[in-house]
Amino acid sequence: MGASKAPESGLQIGVECRVARWLDDDYFGVAAVVEVCADGGDRGYLVSPLSGGLIGAFPLKGRGGRACAELVLPPGVYRYKVVVDSRGTEERECQVEPPAPLVHVPAPYYVGAFGGEVEVRAYSVEPPQICGGGRCAEGEELLAVGRHKLYRAVVEGPPYEVRCCGTEIRVDSVRPFRRPRWAPLVMYEVLPDRVRRRFGCRDLRWDHCGGDLRDLADMLDYIAQLADALYIHPIYRAISYHRYDVLDHKSVDELLGGLQAYEELKRRASERGVGVVLDVVLHHVGLKSAMFRERRDLFIIRDEKAAEWALEIASIFPRPEWRRFFRGDPPYETFMAVWAMPRINYEKAEALAYAESVLSFWSDKAEGFRFDVAHGIPPEVWRKLLERYAETHYLLAEHTGDPSAFLGAHHGFTAYELYGAILDFLAFEKIDAGEFAARVKRYIGRLAPGQLRYMYTFIENHDTDRFCSRADKRRTLMAYALIYSMPGIPGLYAGGESCAEGLAADHTNRRPLDDLKPDPEMLAALRTLYRIRRRYPEIAEGPIREIRGEGGRLVLKNASIVLYLERDENFVEIKTPDGYYSF
Repeated sequence: MGASKAPESGLQIGVECRVARWLDDDYFGVAAVVEVCADGGDRGYLVSPLSGGLIGAFPLKGRGGRACAELVLPPGVYRYKVVVDSRGTEERECQVEPPAPLVHVPAPYYVGAFGGEVEVRAYSVEPPQICGGGRCAEGEELLAVGRHKLYRAVVEGPPYEVRCCGTEIRVDSVRPFRRPRWAPLVMYEVLPDRVRRRFGCRDLRWDHCGGDLRDLADMLDYIAQLADALYIHPIYRAISYHRYDVLDHKSVDELLGGLQAYEELKRRASERGVGVVLDVVLHHVGLKSAMFRERRDLFIIRDEKAAEWALEIASIFPRPEWRRFFRGDPPYETFMAVWAMPRINYEKAEALAYAESVLSFWSDKAEGFRFDVAHGIPPEVWRKLLERYAETHYLLAEHTGDPSAFLGAHHGFTAYELYGAILDFLAFEKIDAGEFAARVKRYIGRLAPGQLRYMYTFIENHDTDRFCSRADKRRTLMAYALIYSMPGIPGLYAGGESCAEGLAADHTNRRPLDDLKPDPEMLAALRTLYRIRRRYPEIAEGPIREIRGEGGRLVLKNASIVLYLERDENFVEIKTPDGYYSF
C-alpha cells in the first residue's frame, strides 16, 4: 500500500518516554523495554517512523490516570508523537542509549556468520578492537546513539574478541539468525490485473484492465530469465482491481481465474524453479466484506450509526462514487483514513485466530508471504502469528519507516530507507557519493548482519513513481546495478525492463504490460545482473566489506564482487571473480 498520512498536530498533553528496564532477548541479545506515556486516560496511539507513521501498532492503554505504550527496542534515537482522535502532539525524541560503555552479545542483532568469517558489531563509547583469526581491526562507525556509536568489523571466527573501555568480551559460538529454508535471489513483482489490457481501463485508478493468473502463467518462461521468484499482489475476491480491499481472504477472485488458475500457475512456476511470494493483507478488510458487516466487534468503531450508513452507501454505489460521500475522518479506524478499508483490531484474540486461519489456508500454496502494512499491526501479534512459519516460509514485511520494533518477527522488510538514499543520489542528486555511503551504513546499522540477506531492495514498486519518471535510462541502469550488487533480494517491478514511466498519484505507474515493450538495453542488463547473482549467490548474503564515495564516485565491496560507479560520467561496472561487467 502507500505511504502514511500525518495526523493533525496541536494536541497539548504531557508526554514522556523512558527506559523501564533492560531484558534478555533472542534476537537483540539485550533490549530496552521503552515506555511512552501520556497524561489522561484517553485512548491514543504512539505514531512514529517505528509505525510507518500509522496508528494501530502501538496503542496507549490506560494505567492509573495515564495511557502508556510499551515497546521492545535496541539502542537508538527514535522520533515519535502521541495521537488521540486524529490530533497529535508535537514530535519528540526518545534516546535509548546502551546500558554500558561496551555492549556486545553473540545474538543475531550483533553478529552474523559468513562461512569462516563473522561480521561483529558493538556499541561503545570509543572505537573498539575486534579480533579474530590472529588479526584485529578497528571498528568502522555505522551510526551514533548519544555518546555511544555502533561499530562493526569483519574478521575470522568464531572465536573472536571485542575489546574496549577496559573490557574484553570473548565469544566462542554465536546464535544464528533464523533462516527460512528458501529465499529468492531476485523477485519479479506483478499486479495480476495489469498483466493484460482486455478491457478499456481508461482510468487506471479505478478500472479493471482484465489481466488474470493464466496470463501470468504464460509469462513464466520470460520471468525465469529475470528472477527466481514471482511476487504477486493480492489475488483475493475484493472490491478494487488492486485487491487490497479484501472481501474474502480464503479465495481467489474468479476474475483472475479462481483457485484452479492459481494452482496451475503455482504448478508451472515450480516446474521452472520459480517460487511464489503472495501478498497477504491482514491489516484491514474491504468495507463490503462479510467480516466487517457481521463481526463489527473485531474493528474499532467510533460511530455505529455512521458505520451502517457507510455500508449502505457501499451497497448502492460503485466504488469510484464513494468518494462523493466519504469525506473527513471515517467513523471507524482504517488504513490511512480510507473509508473503504476498516482496520482489524488485534487487541481481540478472535482477530489473531482469524489471521492464523488465513495463513494456514495459504501455507501449502506459496513459498513466501509479503505482509501488507505490517507496520500497522503490533509487533507482538506478528511474533505469535509467524513463529510456526519462520523456517518453512520466507516472511517479508512491508514497512515504510524504521523497522526496529519489528526486528526478529519477520525475515526481511521493504528497504525504503535504502530506496530514499538511491533516489537522492542517482535521481535527484541531492547528495554526493560520500553522503550516500553514510546513509547506507545507517541503513545496515539498523538491521542484523544476517537479516540483510532477506531485505527487499527496490528502485520502484506499485506504490512509487517509476524510476524512469525520475531519472533517465542510464541512471536507472546504475540504480539496478547498485541494488543487484548489495545484500538482499532485489525487486524488478513488472515494466521496469521497459524503463516504463508513470506516477503513483494517478496509477499510471500501474499501466498494463500490453502497453509496454521491453527496452533491449535494459532487458539485457537485467538478465546479466540476475545471472551474476545466480553465479555468485554470496552477493545476496554479504557481508559488505567496504562502501565509500566522493563526489559522484562510489565503490562498494560486497562478498566476492566490487561495484564501481561514477554518477557524473554515467559509468557503472561490476568486478567479479571471472571478469568485469559494464552496463
